[in-house]
Amino acid sequence: MPAWSTNGTARPAAVAALPPAAKDPVAGERRRPVRKLDELIVADVVLEQLRQTLTIVTHRQTLLETWNLARLVPHRTGMAVNLYGPPGTGKTLCAEVMASALERELLVVDYTALVSKYVGDTPKHIASVFRAAERTGAVLFFDEADALLTAREHSGGEAADSANLNRSVLLGELDRGGSVVVFATNRAADYDPAFVRRMIAHIEIPLPDEATRARLWERMLLDELPRAADVDPRELASRSEGLSGADIVNVIVRAAARAVQREGDERRVALADLLREVEAVREAARRIGSSWQASC
Repeated sequence: MPAWSTNGTARPAAVAALPPAAKDPVAGERRRPVRKLDELIVADVVLEQLRQTLTIVTHRQTLLETWNLARLVPHRTGMAVNLYGPPGTGKTLCAEVMASALERELLVVDYTALVSKYVGDTPKHIASVFRAAERTGAVLFFDEADALLTAREHSGGEAADSANLNRSVLLGELDRGGSVVVFATNRAADYDPAFVRRMIAHIEIPLPDEATRARLWERMLLDELPRAADVDPRELASRSEGLSGADIVNVIVRAAARAVQREGDERRVALADLLREVEAVREAARRIGSSWQASC
């Protein structure tokens, strides 16, 4: 089985979506993950933290009951994990391989269906997704979790009261501890401290370092992709600092789009094609980042 990078872009048949009937309008989509933990291309420290977290989950009964650690946290025995880091670094994929390691499905919560404009519906929907996870044994996955886990509002008014109620219901569900729950965000600093305390692990999924980038380039430059002799994963790694796994995928696709328009021996990806797209990604990040900051 091939290894895949920790990004949400390259996902060829590695996670099988279950039949349409498996998609609940509120609970979201159940996926059957098949990628394994040892297929992840991440820094060693991330892999070690994921393995340690999975150990806590798989030995939960021994730790909490036999060894009586539940006595230390009698009202917080849930199994919630927080994955945080920049976009495109592989948080969703990490959630998938965690579910795979536990031999469970991944239940991906649809935030747009979860939150309702009608007062009182969102708490019911939150409870519904937790019941769905308990029925199926699935790992519950909340992407962009900061939308739900932000600090309580004290401004008053119906909107603030509703948001605070949603948070209270979610906290209660986490305290029940009936499911393994994975949250992912690139804005962990916005979390309410009450949620932070309830996580058994906070795992940062950072931008890849040079060694990890070299492995990503090596894996993503597929054998079927025609390449010029000057294409060297190690050189690309040294010249692509700041790029995520998803960025690297986009660079390769765009560089290939350049190459496919050429003819003869020139119809192959060259180092210049890749470096040009690396710089395009950086320039877009600079421009978009500047525009976003100016609008805040």
